[in-house]
Amino acid sequence: MYEVTLCVSKASLPASFCTHSFILTTDGDTVNRWEVLDPRVTESHTSNYCGRIFKNFTASTVGLPVLPIPLTWKSALNWRVQKITTLCGGENSVAAQLYHFIEHEDGLRQYPHVHTYNMLLGPNSNTFVQWFIEQFPEANWKLPWNAWGKSYTKK
Repeated sequence: MYEVTLCVSKASLPASFCTHSFILTTDGDTVNRWEVLDPRVTESHTSNYCGRIFKNFTASTVGLPVLPIPLTWKSALNWRVQKITTLCGGENSVAAQLYHFIEHEDGLRQYPHVHTYNMLLGPNSNTFVQWFIEQFPEANWKLPWNAWGKSYTKK
């Protein structure tokens, strides 16, 4: 059984009116978190998946820090994670397609802004998740209205 979940948390202050989105993949007991993160928060973290895309930078249940200080990632000062939608299914399901695109087919390496980041305007975490959603329109996923950067287009 495959499970892929779209999640959001509030962004760090002073941008907490926006959301930060990310994707969780679950296969059995294994949960992986996929997201694009601000280079200032991750500058000393070297285990990125590809460019600005991170796998398991922090736990799946931890939202962004309330304060934009890297040390707060491991404190109690984090926003709550909200699960927007989850797709579940067996082989040949949409959930399995999404899962394999992320976990096994290097689909995320196709993300066109893998080395670029701009917190408010994009490309950012919401640009990344919106791009992922557009690869699978049959999933019928939508980011919330305050996912700033989801409409980013390279000029």
